Amino acid sequence: MKLEDFLKKTYNYNPEIKDSIKSYIEMWKSWYQGNVKKFHQYYIYNGKKSIKQQRYTMNMAKEISEDWSDILWSEKCKIALPNEKSQEQFDEIIDNIDLYAIINQAIEKSGALGTSATVVSVYDIKYNGDNAYLDTSEAKTRIDVVEAENVYPLSWTNKGITECAFGSVIYLEGQKYVVCSVHKLNDKGNYIILNHLFKDNNGQLTEITTEQSGVFSQFDTQSNIKWFQVFKPLLTNNLFSNSPFGISHFANAIDNLKSVDIAFDTIQHEINTGRRRIFARADMFNYDDGEQKLVFDPNDVSIYQLPQGATKDDLVQSESENFRTEQLINSLNTALNILG
Repeated sequence: MKLEDFLKKTYNYNPEIKDSIKSYIEMWKSWYQGNVKKFHQYYIYNGKKSIKQQRYTMNMAKEISEDWSDILWSEKCKIALPNEKSQEQFDEIIDNIDLYAIINQAIEKSGALGTSATVVSVYDIKYNGDNAYLDTSEAKTRIDVVEAENVYPLSWTNKGITECAFGSVIYLEGQKYVVCSVHKLNDKGNYIILNHLFKDNNGQLTEITTEQSGVFSQFDTQSNIKWFQVFKPLLTNNLFSNSPFGISHFANAIDNLKSVDIAFDTIQHEINTGRRRIFARADMFNYDDGEQKLVFDPNDVSIYQLPQGATKDDLVQSESENFRTEQLINSLNTALNILG
């Protein structure tokens, strides 16, 4: 069983919403990671066979996502409360959970993949002896960043997602488990969190009880405030209308990203193939008659041994090409300017 199948059966999740944009999310992620199949790995025919090549990359998709995140959120941002005591308590909480770094990460991931989310949870909550009430004296807050592929919208309006499920992976005694947290509104308009635990066997999920992980199967927040936050770039989704998912900052600039990496790759190959080489006749690599030392270092890759039978005119030759780096750098700068 797949997680999408469980959500479809249990919570009327519509997989078509995500399936339509899933291939784009995967493509954006590969650009974000700087390794795109059939682009950064390619083949060149050398007249005899096709040689596999790895294209150099500047990974500008990562740079774009980082820059936007730094612009929108940084250590200079300050969340201010009117009450001094409340401010002190709030500052202590956000320092403990490292909130500023978490938000920065969530914004960067949303800029790269179009959508991300942060999910608030509380741990170390205990029932008292007779299960009459929850003991929160040692409770702590945690915020997790969830990437687009693990976000499953259930209900949404043009103002945002109102109900949503999130998938995450945990390991218990070496065994892989998947936790699915479903945030839904109850009849009172408050959010309840329903947790489901699955044992993962090579991608096939089997639901088990949540007691093994110490996770509550159901938790009533008793609040109409969401315990999750969805991040999306402030861009109109021109790929799919009425979609709860956003688009990446570079969604409409894939050709520009290719131009930058092609130009950068060409510069690297220009340097590699344009280095000076010395061609020497085979007998020049032998020991001389005097000091019994090699004429050339056999490990020097700048010296190429000519085949047997070369004439004395071929004793030592050199080859060097003029670099075209200035023209290529101009091409790279042009591609970067267009991307910018």
